[in-house]
Amino acid sequence: MNSSATQQPQRQESDRQAEKKWYSPILARPEVGPIGVMLILFGLLGYFSIPEGQFSLNPFSGEGFNALGIRNNFRVIAQLGILALGAGLLIIAGEFDLSIGSMVGFAGCVMAITLKWGFAIVIPYISFAGGLHIETIKIFAITDVSPLTAIFITLCFTLSFGWFQGWLIVKTGIASFIVTLGGLFFLRGLTMVSFRAFNKAFSQTAGSTTVTDLP
Repeated sequence: MNSSATQQPQRQESDRQAEKKWYSPILARPEVGPIGVMLILFGLLGYFSIPEGQFSLNPFSGEGFNALGIRNNFRVIAQLGILALGAGLLIIAGEFDLSIGSMVGFAGCVMAITLKWGFAIVIPYISFAGGLHIETIKIFAITDVSPLTAIFITLCFTLSFGWFQGWLIVKTGIASFIVTLGGLFFLRGLTMVSFRAFNKAFSQTAGSTTVTDLP
């Protein structure tokens, strides 16, 4: 029998496993990554909460974790954190929501309009009296709206639109990318049209790119 046929193939240098360090099993644990990220974020939160006049590049200056600075940081990141939580759940499920930014603007629009003019439920209908036009029947109206009531009404609008988008995706099978892209443009357009009541006309002469209708 040929001895070369039974001879085991020699291992190449690339096949040899590098010697593991003592900390390799620790870093390989699944909980090390999330804990490390949380510690880094905690350190950044404390470092960037230093007041402006006392800011120092020295991380051991002792001025970190200022209560006022931490409160201001939480005010800034609270809204983004809520959005990131919802978007993260969607991404984990393999879906997308492109209308999340426009939904924030739409929520602010609904809140402002509700606080300024109140809230009403109306039913439109076509009237032929004095020409063809659309009139409305007011069923329910609130003129003096408190901030808590305005928040509740805003949540009802946003949740209803989000539910409608989800229902449309599930029932029709259209990709969430397409449905939420349409929702993005719809909410943006609705917000721009609604805010025309707040906008005031101003002279655009200073920013004009033409002189006597010539470019």
